[in-house]
Amino acid sequence: MTADSVASQPELNPLPYHVDLVDYLRKHEPHVWAWASSANVLDQQAEEMRETMLRNTYRLEPEGHPVVFAALAKAMAALGVDAPATLYQAADGAMNAALYYIPGEVHLVFSGPTLERLAENELLALLGHELAHYKLWSADNGAHYVASRIFDLALSFPAAEPSHRETARLLSLHTELYADRGAALAVNDLAPAVSMLVKVMTGLTSVDPAAYLRQARELEANS
Repeated sequence: MTADSVASQPELNPLPYHVDLVDYLRKHEPHVWAWASSANVLDQQAEEMRETMLRNTYRLEPEGHPVVFAALAKAMAALGVDAPATLYQAADGAMNAALYYIPGEVHLVFSGPTLERLAENELLALLGHELAHYKLWSADNGAHYVASRIFDLALSFPAAEPSHRETARLLSLHTELYADRGAALAVNDLAPAVSMLVKVMTGLTSVDPAAYLRQARELEANS
């Protein structure tokens, strides 16, 4: 993917796998769907998330961290996300970032030295990746978040079937592909999105995205 190909495909829509899985759950598991999507369940979960983040993280404010908030504004504009956003830094030492989904609110938690090691365009790509999760889970009145929640809960039980585990694995892979595309769209380029992912994966301060893509193509050719 080049910068031109990213710009020529600005829409970020749920993948066919997401759509098909939601349709299947709605038709064949209506009782599970109704419970997982109930307002009471979602409200309780949202309140627990807010309290956990306030208790266990450092909340970033725009005055103290203007660079990350400027990048956040750019990423939100690029992906068409319009919601109040709160950013946090966790005490965890490993580089990463995660979106904690609450309908109508963006809550994004950084961990480790992520904000220190990413260049400006890589930070923009990271924010695009996490905001893509929000965009996906907000689509179709939150249907894709409900589907993800159903499989998270299913896998928490020891009696989960192999089919549940495989479906959850495929759902996670498709969701990360969707989010990776959000990273490239936010920065309108592929290289920073790749270098961001490699930095987060390895903890390195400097990476060569072209070399990593050659490595991936070599692996694909040998498959």
